[in-house]
Amino acid sequence: MTDDIWDSLCEEAQKKQSSGIFKRLVVEDSAYPVFYGITTPEQHFCFIVQLPVEEMHRFERFPKTRGFNLITHIAGEELVKGNATLNVTASSAQYNGVFKAIALDISKSVSAVTGAENKTLSLIRRLNLWRSFFERQTEAGLSSTDQQGLYGELYFLRNHLLSLSVGAGRVLATWTGPDKRQHDFQLGKVAVEVKTSSQRTHQKAIITSEQQLDETLVSSLYLYWLCVVIVENDKNTLPALVGDLRHLLNSTPEAAEFFENSLLASGYTDAEQNLYATRSYSVVKESIFEVKERFPRIRISELRTGVSDVEYSISEGACIPFAVNIEKLSELLLEALS
Repeated sequence: MTDDIWDSLCEEAQKKQSSGIFKRLVVEDSAYPVFYGITTPEQHFCFIVQLPVEEMHRFERFPKTRGFNLITHIAGEELVKGNATLNVTASSAQYNGVFKAIALDISKSVSAVTGAENKTLSLIRRLNLWRSFFERQTEAGLSSTDQQGLYGELYFLRNHLLSLSVGAGRVLATWTGPDKRQHDFQLGKVAVEVKTSSQRTHQKAIITSEQQLDETLVSSLYLYWLCVVIVENDKNTLPALVGDLRHLLNSTPEAAEFFENSLLASGYTDAEQNLYATRSYSVVKESIFEVKERFPRIRISELRTGVSDVEYSISEGACIPFAVNIEKLSELLLEALS
């Protein structure tokens, strides 16, 4: 049904010579109506929300993002007296496919809550999630490096956290990588950093900040290292792994919702899964290292004054003296979550 609306809008827009926005009402909320639309002649998808004028100030300082533009104004054709209009428009026609997902997601979120203030706050939360999504994106979806990194985090989540005898909600809450925290997983005072490498020889990992492997910032820090080989058209793709995790979480709605939000914040959406469907990952080995003592890393305290934004690489071979048994890791993680 949603695709029918967009198809109809596209057909109508192509017939018109004038510029403007052609729209359809999709949420018949008496106080908070939502429309899908398409601009001409640009052919950019958009959605339009009419909301109380007094709520508009909440959008005044919304950060700019690459994927969409926000415009607030009084159009003069609002369905409810005292309402104003918020236009959210794809910044390029190349984002129209993703924008369908954005519009559907936001129209559902607006419909799911009651009260103008709650609806506005829900709308802002969803817009911020989609802003995070675009911040992780290149012009053609996630970069190959980011795809690989996300695969490693999800593999660790499925194989080593959700297998523990702990509720899924508590497990999902430990996944902090999508929030751009200093570590990918934070289990109380125990942190796990995940690195996924695909070099055929001389395995190395890129460390993107001086905080990432600084164990003095937590009680215990572990580096989970997943070595993979990239193959084409095999079954172990990023979308397949996402599907596995959804299946594991389908009986826990709150955990499932957290997972979907975290995927968005990581730059992943089903609307682009065809971009990732042919790149497969064959796991060669997985290792866990405890970051301590003379582990090959940089600490914040070791930097000279004025030095920041540090990025460096470490070799797997240099980490071997600090290896921890995978089974031992499971015990440590279970203890941290208990």
